[in-house]
Amino acid sequence: MDNLLLIDGHNLLFRMFFGMPFPFTNSIGKDITATVGFIGALAKTINFCKAENCLVVFDGENSIVDKQKENEEYKQGRPDLSTLENNPFEQLDYIKKCLDFLHISWIETDGFECDDYIAYISNNNSKNTYILSSDKDFYQLVTNNVKIINYKGKNSTYIDKDFIYEKYQVLPTNFCLYKSLIGDKSDNIKGISGVGPKTTVNIINAIQDVSNLDSLTNNFNSFINTHLEEFKEKSNKYIQKFVNNIDIIRKNYNLIKLPTPKYNYPPIKESYPIEYALLKNFKPLRDIDILTTQNCST
Repeated sequence: MDNLLLIDGHNLLFRMFFGMPFPFTNSIGKDITATVGFIGALAKTINFCKAENCLVVFDGENSIVDKQKENEEYKQGRPDLSTLENNPFEQLDYIKKCLDFLHISWIETDGFECDDYIAYISNNNSKNTYILSSDKDFYQLVTNNVKIINYKGKNSTYIDKDFIYEKYQVLPTNFCLYKSLIGDKSDNIKGISGVGPKTTVNIINAIQDVSNLDSLTNNFNSFINTHLEEFKEKSNKYIQKFVNNIDIIRKNYNLIKLPTPKYNYPPIKESYPIEYALLKNFKPLRDIDILTTQNCST
C-alpha cells in the first residue's frame, strides 16, 4: 500500500466540530459544520501526503470496554458530548455518506480502539504510512516509514523522529514509556507524583544506561521480570524512582502501548484506493448539501 493515509475519524470529527471558524448549515437547516470541515481536511491531507490509499477509522460504541475493565478510570471524566442539543455525533451519518460517495474506505471498530487498529495496520504496512490525528499516543509508532500529520490546512507539517526527539528528548520507541511516567490527562491516566518532563527523561536515560530499552517495546512485563532485580541494586535516584513506582508504570504502559495484540482485528485489505477524479470534482458545500438532505436528515 504505497503512501497509505490513516485517519483517526473521531479525532478529526471533534477537531472540525469545535475548531471551524464559522458554522455551516445545509438547505434544510441542519448543521453540517463538522462534515464540511472533515471532508475538506481529508481532501487537503490526501493531496498533502500524495496518498494513494486511505482508510478512515471510527471508534465503535464499545471501543474502550476491555481497557476500562483493566482500569475503570481510563478516559473517565470526559464530557458526554452526546447530551448536547447539537453534538458532533449527529454528523457521523453525514460524513459516512460523503465517504461512501467519494469511494473512500472507512471502518467502525468493534471491541477495540481506533488507535489500536491504526497501529495494527501501520505495523503491517511496509510502505509509507501517514496518520492524521492529534492524539500523541501515535508518536510511539513513528519510524522512517511512519509519520504523523500535524494538520494546519495548507500549512500542515510532518511529525517525524527528529520532531519528537527535539520536543521531548526521547525516541519514538520510548515515547510510550515517557507517557507512562508522566501520565496523560486527556485519557485520565495518572503518572508518577511529582515527576515532570525533565525528570521523566532522566529516568529513561538512567534505565537505558543499564539495559536495552528496545526489548521493552515488545513486552513490558517480560522486561521488568528480566531487569527488576538488577534495577533494585542500583543506587541511582532516577532508577529507584522507577522501581518504587513500577506498578503504576506497568499499568499505564499496558494501557498506552499500541497495538494490543489480544484483539481479533479484521483482516487488512491489500489496498484502500483513492479515486482522485471523484475527489477533484467534489464541491464541498454543494455536494454535501445534496448528500445531507437525502435520506440523512436526522
